[in-house]
Amino acid sequence: MLFKDSKQFKSTIRNYSKECRRQLKFLKNEPKRVIVRCIASPNCPWKILASYSLVAKCLQIITFQEEHHCMVSFKNKIVITAMIAQHFEATIKDHPKMKLREIQIICALEMHIYVSIDCCYRAKKIVKDKMVGNHKEEFSQLW
Repeated sequence: MLFKDSKQFKSTIRNYSKECRRQLKFLKNEPKRVIVRCIASPNCPWKILASYSLVAKCLQIITFQEEHHCMVSFKNKIVITAMIAQHFEATIKDHPKMKLREIQIICALEMHIYVSIDCCYRAKKIVKDKMVGNHKEEFSQLW
């Protein structure tokens, strides 16, 4: 597979980690080389390596071992706040006074991931800021 840059590859890995419910870790995270391993168990052979290809002029997967020997997990540090905000954007827009515990419970039910209250707070703040808009940008357009 080919990817435009390391950002696109990392977002794809984060989505894969969310969908397959495995705990992955970026071992090498450089612009031209990214290595990801499964850290759920020490003997899990899952690994993916992508590096920059001069021929294709993009990031290309070099090595991919796709079988897991570990159990699914509710802990997933690779899933970031922006992903949670994007996933629950419509829900938070419809219910802006939704409590953080409710977001945490919905996250556990829909995404099968345990998320801290702080992460839910940051996700809710991202969605609310997007709804309201940036005041500095709006006032800079005034005369």
